Amino acid sequence: MSANDFKHKFAYIYTYSLCFCCVEKKTTTIASICLRRSFFFKKKKKNDKEGNKSGKKKNTTTYKKILFQLTNLNLDMSNVYNFDRELYNQTVNFPSEVVPAFDSQVNVYAEDHFKRIIDEHTDQVDIWIRPFNLREVKSMRNMNPSDIDKLVAVQGMVIRCTGTIPDIQTAFFRCVLCHTEVENMIEAGRIEEPIKCPNVSYFLSSVCCYDEQTKSAEKKKKKNETLHLHIHFFPLYFFFKKKKKQKSGNTMELIHNRCKFQDKQLVKVQETPEHIPDGETPQTIDVYVYENLVDICKPGDRIEVTGVYRAVQILFIYLFILLFPSFPAAIRANPRRRQIQAVYKTYVDALHVKKSKSNQFTVESSKSQKDTDSFTTFEELDESEARRETRIRQLKDLGRDPNIYEKLVRSLAPSIWEMEDVKKGVLCQLFGSSDKDFSAGGGGRFRSQMNVLLCGDPGTSKSQLLQYVHKIAPRGIYTSGKGSSAVGLTAYITKDADSRDLVLESGALVLSDRGICCIDEFDKMSESARSILHEVMEQQTVSIAKAGIICTLNARTCILAAANPVDSRYNPNKSIVENIDLPPTLMSRFDLIYLVLDRPNEAIDKKLAKHIVSLYYANREEEVESGLIDQQLLMDYISYSRREIHPTLSDRACHRLQEKYCEMRRMGRQDGRKTITATPRQLESLIRISEALARMRHSSSVTEDDVEEAVRLHKVATLAAATDPKTGAIDLDRLNVGRSMAEELDLQKQSNLVLEILRNHQDRTIKFMTLLNKYNKDLPENTKHLLHSELKKVLDRLDKLGKVKSTDWLGENPLITILNATE
Repeated sequence: MSANDFKHKFAYIYTYSLCFCCVEKKTTTIASICLRRSFFFKKKKKNDKEGNKSGKKKNTTTYKKILFQLTNLNLDMSNVYNFDRELYNQTVNFPSEVVPAFDSQVNVYAEDHFKRIIDEHTDQVDIWIRPFNLREVKSMRNMNPSDIDKLVAVQGMVIRCTGTIPDIQTAFFRCVLCHTEVENMIEAGRIEEPIKCPNVSYFLSSVCCYDEQTKSAEKKKKKNETLHLHIHFFPLYFFFKKKKKQKSGNTMELIHNRCKFQDKQLVKVQETPEHIPDGETPQTIDVYVYENLVDICKPGDRIEVTGVYRAVQILFIYLFILLFPSFPAAIRANPRRRQIQAVYKTYVDALHVKKSKSNQFTVESSKSQKDTDSFTTFEELDESEARRETRIRQLKDLGRDPNIYEKLVRSLAPSIWEMEDVKKGVLCQLFGSSDKDFSAGGGGRFRSQMNVLLCGDPGTSKSQLLQYVHKIAPRGIYTSGKGSSAVGLTAYITKDADSRDLVLESGALVLSDRGICCIDEFDKMSESARSILHEVMEQQTVSIAKAGIICTLNARTCILAAANPVDSRYNPNKSIVENIDLPPTLMSRFDLIYLVLDRPNEAIDKKLAKHIVSLYYANREEEVESGLIDQQLLMDYISYSRREIHPTLSDRACHRLQEKYCEMRRMGRQDGRKTITATPRQLESLIRISEALARMRHSSSVTEDDVEEAVRLHKVATLAAATDPKTGAIDLDRLNVGRSMAEELDLQKQSNLVLEILRNHQDRTIKFMTLLNKYNKDLPENTKHLLHSELKKVLDRLDKLGKVKSTDWLGENPLITILNATE
């Protein structure tokens, strides 16, 4: 029977009418349209890059490059639906039959119309159709058994990607007796192993020797398997002991190095937080990607997967397959009974992967993206090329607006009233600065990501600002300090459900690589979680050494944190370190620290109340203030700026930065003081802020105005938090140490007085309350009295220095003893 007779005989399959003849005609039409359209856009793009030079030889070379680089052809299913609804339904209901028909027709069309180019090339042309944009995107928790073996589309966030797995496509068998070779291709996910050697003449001529050799080989093989099982897996010994003998005809063995494999990868996808119902935990689904889809996404990406929903039985016999590859994989749970297991495991065989908001927040070099543009562009659609060019022109026109800085400030979280300086600092964090990597020359790498801290009274819109930033950041992760652990922020070890191997799961900081990690309630984090952030905020890496897994993960993320004071209200008489109870070493790693305080003011209160009430108007939902940039355009503008604009420091900007830094350092030496008002970290922060301001304007160089604005933002934010309320002077020791220079001198003087009292006291031992009374009684002139809490701070300092010790620090009246009376 010929192939055509076979096709016409089985033209209709299943209960649903699927006519292969009709499908072939329709797929041929669609395949030709897709291929011609893809050639048109890619040829136009290449000609634009090469200077629009025309010529017959040039066109032939361009066609040849396009043909052999075009391995994936995107097929918009919405266009298929408009073209033929019946074909759309057939593709969704029978993807295993219709999608290969698309692949076949597009390759046939390419061979027919570009035969001369293909003949000149030695490699084979393989083009795969990638359907996407289904009319219905299903939720993971709404996937039903009725969806099995159908084309589905699901959305989620990638949480883990395995390594590349070899997946067999063509099996090569060889007879152990006559060396006859047979190749079997995969069909419906399975490969049929030949039971008997196809060389019948050889079998008839040597049947006696055949039976004798086969029996001897089977006996030896069974003995080895039983011995191996007895040593490594003794409970299963009796199962193999009762296994039936194979028939004498099984002489075909698999030759692995002659088989054909394709790349395969397991991607675990989890529901995004905005799609999780109230009170529910996130669902996950396994997605298998093949060939060019391997490594197309990484943990933290938000993707839309279009593929075939599959179901496979969970068999305990899978363990046997791992131990003994030659053991036949049976469908039945028990080979002695005609029954199968009722529990199935589901997964998705991916045909198309589209990154949601993929063009945003990427700081990859444009060169690397252009190199892979013709190879695989799953998130870019050929038919949207014209719309993309229009969007880019719109973004460039927006960058030429002289008032773009003010527009961006008004468009960022417009529901939050005022807080302009805070929004400007957050905008600088969103745009970021240029990457600087001098590791090749031994100079190291300097981070381009900025860290911003919002500290202040409750009810000042700190959490709302974090939520808005998380919404416009596709790789952004939102978490709370109270519910975050050290392993949850970095990475944790877990067992793979299939292989039972230990694998590394990414945490919040790793998932937000090249994005923003928003941490609310930053002051309520545990000490172990805080210690992790020291490395992340400066070196931009996470070092792991657990369960035999030693590695360093990239965590090139910006941290936007919000913290409340210890006593619910910010105390201006205390330093910011004392107010929010954070270690000074962590505070110094923030580029901008904003104090968001709630100060009573009648005029401001009226304006704020009017703004909040206006948000609840019935007609307010559809209103958009004139002059604002809508959210989608704002996201595209940030994305385009981060990808294409890389400003550098001009000579004047460099001189102005040096002058401003030296001026900030001189502020600490005024009036005979010797306080620290600026460190090299502040200079690096000024450089990052200046480059971010230039990037907002789409400027290729940093100007003096950018430096002036960066210094102003730094003074408004960080230097305001470092101002000593007693003297009014800027003292960075309030951030780096937790105390100003004046407070440090007072503490040192009080410590010396306490030590003098202890040395003069008999036995050099004294009760806490006695020490407090004696200190306040014998005070020198111009020395203030000590309170109970202040004396405790003095004793804590002396205890850390190893000069005193106590029997019970937690008691109300502990016994204090001096350790070295001679000092």
